[in-house]
Amino acid sequence: MKKLFTLALVAVGLSLSAQKKKDDIVYYDDANVKHSKFGIALITNPNFSDRRLINNETPEGGDFLLTNNRAIGSFQLNYGIDIIYSLGSALDISVGFGHGGISYKVEDVLVNDYESQPGDTTTFVADFTNSARWYTIPFKFNFNTSINDIWDLEVVPAIQVNLPYEYTSEVKPVNSMIQEYTYDGDDDLNSPTFTVGLSLGGTYKFADNWGLIVRGNVSYMLNALIEQPNYPRETTLSFGIDLGLKYSF
Repeated sequence: MKKLFTLALVAVGLSLSAQKKKDDIVYYDDANVKHSKFGIALITNPNFSDRRLINNETPEGGDFLLTNNRAIGSFQLNYGIDIIYSLGSALDISVGFGHGGISYKVEDVLVNDYESQPGDTTTFVADFTNSARWYTIPFKFNFNTSINDIWDLEVVPAIQVNLPYEYTSEVKPVNSMIQEYTYDGDDDLNSPTFTVGLSLGGTYKFADNWGLIVRGNVSYMLNALIEQPNYPRETTLSFGIDLGLKYSF
């Protein structure tokens, strides 16, 4: 009888222990698992941009003549927002909206037939400081792989639609009595223009849904900002860094 009582106590104890272990197991249903493939990213792009001439052409016969094809570029800050969709574990696509621009200086430009006063024209040498601004619609293809739990390595080719809206030239005559003046080229802008780019870098995932984007990039505008007879066919070449904040839904 005593043995039966002891065996009963052991059986009850084992049953309670097993029940406790079962209670420790947590099960998740579909409501607890995230299925969203969407994300959003805010990106800034500090960069150095320079002017290039298509085929290095310096046309003659217009209002001014470039004595060489050189220009002095400058640093810019572009920015934008991307909407991201994950096609799979290694490929995201995105479309965005942003703002870009360029500013550069061209020295020793020969200005032809400038009307300094009614009926009086002259030719002189000047330095031009040009600037252009545009809205951007980038399309990106993010090929990525996880290095570890917190780092993703990324290669991101992109094509971007640009919608230029402003083009100005600050004209500073050299060794001339003619006053400085501003040329407004807004009406001559070619819209849209297209840019291709490539970014290399990664995303640091510092929280469950948040990531810090750090990528180096290069981009080139394919067609001219201004497409007019006897006008230089100017495009842009930029080198910079993408710095951004990404949120995955």
